[in-house]
Amino acid sequence: SPKELTNQALKELNALKDKKHIEQGNFRDFYVELIDIMRRFLSVQYRIPADVLLTDDLIAYMKQNHSISQENEAVVEKVFLRGDLVKFAKIFPSVEMMNEDWNSCSALVKASLKDIEFEKLRKDV
Repeated sequence: SPKELTNQALKELNALKDKKHIEQGNFRDFYVELIDIMRRFLSVQYRIPADVLLTDDLIAYMKQNHSISQENEAVVEKVFLRGDLVKFAKIFPSVEMMNEDWNSCSALVKASLKDIEFEKLRKDV
């Protein structure tokens, strides 16, 4: 159920936080894992092919399909693009940035239930 998927993703996000990547400055590991969690979540919760699309294609797909609220779309765009830059050592994120991205992802996961309700309401009309 959407609620179970939400709880599972929140568990995974908390487990990621407990690994202390942020405090230890393992930003590459942090973003790889954060984005893996989010890709899995988006693909099951929203049925977006987030597990197979590259970041740019994923963002384009979300914008075309409106399957996710604009706020949540903005979070995915910000976090995934930053994650790509970190992965290729183009930027070195601050602790604040990493915490902010974790919080944004966590908020997106929690907000997803509202998105899905809204989708259902729209489809029933």
